[in-house]
Amino acid sequence: MQHFFRLAVSVTLVIAIFSEIHAAGPLKKTPIGVTRSGRPIIGWANDDYFDLDFQGQRILVVGGVYDAASAVQVNQLSRNIQSTAHRSVAFVPDLYPDSEQGRAINETDLSNFYNSKNNPEFQYLIGWAAYHISDCVVLLRLSDDESVIANHAFVKRFGHTLHTTDIQVSTESLQYCNAIAQASEKYGIGLDVMQLSSKLSTNRIQMWIDSISQSTTKSSARLDFQKRSFDVGSVIDQLLVVYGRSMKNISYIPSLAIMAQYQHRQLGNENSLTHAELKKLLEPHLRRPLPKNGSAVAGHLALSAAMNATPLDREFQRDCKKRILDVANLFFTEQSQYRGHAMMPFHSEMSDAVFMGGPILAIADSITREFEDPRYAKATISHLQACALMNQLDNGLYQHSPLDPTAWGRGNGFAALGASICLSLLSPEIEGYEQVKQKFIKQINELVKHQDATGSWHQVVDHPESYPEFTSTCMIASAILLGIKKGVLPHDDYQSVIDGAKQATIRRIAPSGFINDVCTGTGKQKNLRAYLDREAIQGRNDRAGAMALLFLTLLQQ
Repeated sequence: MQHFFRLAVSVTLVIAIFSEIHAAGPLKKTPIGVTRSGRPIIGWANDDYFDLDFQGQRILVVGGVYDAASAVQVNQLSRNIQSTAHRSVAFVPDLYPDSEQGRAINETDLSNFYNSKNNPEFQYLIGWAAYHISDCVVLLRLSDDESVIANHAFVKRFGHTLHTTDIQVSTESLQYCNAIAQASEKYGIGLDVMQLSSKLSTNRIQMWIDSISQSTTKSSARLDFQKRSFDVGSVIDQLLVVYGRSMKNISYIPSLAIMAQYQHRQLGNENSLTHAELKKLLEPHLRRPLPKNGSAVAGHLALSAAMNATPLDREFQRDCKKRILDVANLFFTEQSQYRGHAMMPFHSEMSDAVFMGGPILAIADSITREFEDPRYAKATISHLQACALMNQLDNGLYQHSPLDPTAWGRGNGFAALGASICLSLLSPEIEGYEQVKQKFIKQINELVKHQDATGSWHQVVDHPESYPEFTSTCMIASAILLGIKKGVLPHDDYQSVIDGAKQATIRRIAPSGFINDVCTGTGKQKNLRAYLDREAIQGRNDRAGAMALLFLTLLQQ
């Protein structure tokens, strides 16, 4: 009972202090992650922490890792430690809001972001701190003995003393400082970490943090981040040498990257594959059996890029057109139905189907329009209307499937991108076009509300405590940008959204093609927890590379 009372008092203090201090202050509430019970992990930061142009130190102070007292102390520090032109200090008062202290770290917690069954709080801390280029992570611990423990990166930067206090180098592999360092390396952005153990005197801790703030040596995070380019053309060049260079089995992932290869070859980019090399990738698929799943249907989108490429290769391009029509004809030969609307087959009741089945029908319409054949245009509208009836929510977002109303990030990316491509290809005079357009605009306007301060959308769109997810950001931004270019969306209303998404995209791409926070392949799930538990891949990833090329290529056109 006494243990429970102590915890309740600590939590009450945390809530009361922040309600009073931050209601009108410069710090803004920002969820950094979510516990196994579904409780958001709350942080506080000012605008500078999210601004990539900010050149001062970013310092993240974390409580609750070792004891409840440190959570209260972090709140007190937030009143006394001010951000300046030279530093921005963010605070996570209680990393473990479900308990009085943190949990031991296992080897499995060092990777497979953010689905740890044991310690997701640790993984979310790494991802948030690294994504926001934190120059130093400071962990507070209540102790009668004053000490500073740090990882090797911190000691390399600051030496073996901090404000007259000797620094001990952390030697245990899974001690919190070292574990953060190991996990952040797998994220691709190193972190400098120190643990301050003391009686938690506010003045004493503030002196330590002031000492950190005065450093002119670049942190591990800053050094790693500065290897990344912020020039769109340079990032595209890096991606072209990694992605879209093979397609053993036809699917939408290599197809989108191959489309980008075609577009950059047309622009004379020497980093792209030649027309002969691209033809060699596609030609074998023209003679294979017709697709049996939605991904393979969408894989044929690359043929539209080949179909319009110059110089002309008439026989190959004629074969590409025929194959597109053969695939589109699946709408008529293997048709599915939903509430009286015909659909492309293989939709699996998922929002993915907007993209997997819609654009191939719209491309078929563009091929046959000169013959005044309205079949494919009508088929496109019917398919899109069925998809919206099946999965579009009242607020405009898409659930992934009727199994659960969760608005999965990439599921909304598929819906937005598929509709945008179709609207850009179809004639506005087609019956049903305006209805589809208004449903698309409704989705986009709701999505814009959920874009975060860095320009990203999240793994679950309307749950900011979920991680900022890469592919959904690229896909939603591509849908908006294509809508702007084709006059479906007004430029002035959405350009700032595109600017933010551009920053959120290129900041996560390393020169090697390594990309951060990419949701793994995901079928329809049964509940919110299942979507939160989908692994965020850190590394080279064909899906991420394809979506990045799609968005960045649209930016250059």
